[in-house]
Amino acid sequence: MNSEERMKVLQMVEEKKISVEEAEKLLAEMADTEQLPVVKTSNSKKFLCIEVMDGEEQVKINLPISLVKSGLSFIPKEAKTHLENQNIDLNEIIKAIEEGADGKLVDIQEKNGAKVSIYLK
Repeated sequence: MNSEERMKVLQMVEEKKISVEEAEKLLAEMADTEQLPVVKTSNSKKFLCIEVMDGEEQVKINLPISLVKSGLSFIPKEAKTHLENQNIDLNEIIKAIEEGADGKLVDIQEKNGAKVSIYLK
């Protein structure tokens, strides 16, 4: 189920064409048929951990390895921007995991105290 389909269901609720209960049931049925992209790895690690710290702002994300591709959409925009500014390509990290990478994948510490860490645990 893509975000467009979800928005249509929510719009139907807003327009009172369906009830909240009907929307919940419809969204659940749609989710049951959805195939999430899966990272295939022989790695024994269970989670991809992304930590971005910049002054007062801090983002920590732990994604199950099997859901990394779909889970990247949950990374806050500010964190993605920070990663891009550091020339960190998340698709390359996924490729490295699939090829057996392990441990700390990215560790950047800037003079101003900003820090980016990506590792498997």
